[in-house]
Amino acid sequence: MTNVETVIENMILCPICETKDEKVCKEGVNGVYRIVRCRQCGLTYTNPMPVGDTAESYHDVYDGWDYHDLFRSDPEAALEMARHEMRQQSVFWRSHKLLPVNPGRFLDVGCGAGHILAAAKEEGWEAIGLEIDEEAFASTAKIWDLDIRPVFLSKADFPQGHFDWVRARYVFEHLPHPSSLLSDIFNVLKPGGILTIDVPNQQGFFSQLRMLMGKEQGLGQIYGYMDPPIHVMGYSPKTMKQLLEKNGFEVDLSFSTYPGSSTWRPECAPKGRWRKIYMIIQWLLSLAKLGSISVTCGRKP
Repeated sequence: MTNVETVIENMILCPICETKDEKVCKEGVNGVYRIVRCRQCGLTYTNPMPVGDTAESYHDVYDGWDYHDLFRSDPEAALEMARHEMRQQSVFWRSHKLLPVNPGRFLDVGCGAGHILAAAKEEGWEAIGLEIDEEAFASTAKIWDLDIRPVFLSKADFPQGHFDWVRARYVFEHLPHPSSLLSDIFNVLKPGGILTIDVPNQQGFFSQLRMLMGKEQGLGQIYGYMDPPIHVMGYSPKTMKQLLEKNGFEVDLSFSTYPGSSTWRPECAPKGRWRKIYMIIQWLLSLAKLGSISVTCGRKP
C-alpha cells in the first residue's frame, strides 16, 4: 500500500465534458478511493479526488524505484539514454513539421533529474526544467549546469509566448485539475509552438489485463495504470486529444506506443531472444492504440 497521507476533496465533474454522467469502475482502491469512467467521453478518473502534499507524495513513492537508482548510480549511462531519446523525438516531431529546424526554447515540466534537459542543451536548445522534488535534481543540476526551478508553472513567471516546445512526460496522470496546467502551458507557448504529453494508456492492452487480474505492485493496489492517490487520472489517446482541444490546442497527433520502441524509452526493451517477439507484439498493439504509452501533440494556433 502507498504510504502517503491525503485528504479527500469534494466530488468533481468530468474534467473533459464537465458532467456527472459516470459509471463506477472500482470501489475501495487502496482502501478508500473510487475510480469512475465518464459515460460521455470515456475518461477514467478518481472521484472524489484525493489532495495532499504533492511534492512529498511523489518523493516518498518514487524515491525507491530503479528509475532513480540508475540516475544516481550511473548518471552518464542515464544521460546517454536521454541523448538517444531526445535525438529520436526531435527527428520524429520535425518529420511531421511540428518543430523548427533550428532548436529554440524548450521547457520540460516535471523534468525529474534533468537528463532530457542536458540532452536538449547538447542539441542546442535553450532548455529549462520545472521539478517540485528538489532532491530529484540536487546533484545532476550542478554536474551539467542545468536551469531547473522547483516551482509550479503558474509560479514560474515566464513571459507569454516564450517557448517553442513544452514537454510533459508522466505528469498529467497525477493532476486532479489538468486544465489548470494546460492553461498555463498555452500561455507560455509561442503561436505554432507544441506541447507533447506522454501518459500511461489506461485503455492499453496491458492496462486492461491488470484490471482483470486485480494486480498489486509496490505502489499498492492498482486499477490498470491508476493507483490513487498517486495516479488519479487514466487517459487514452482519445481522451487526451479531447482534453487538449477543450483547452484551445489543435491536436496534430495522438497515438499509442510502447516502452522499448526506438523513439519512446528504448532502454526498456528486453534483451536476448525474446526481444523480437516483444517488439512485434507491442508494435501490433500500438497500431490498434492499445500500446502502454499514450502520446499526444497539441499545437497552439
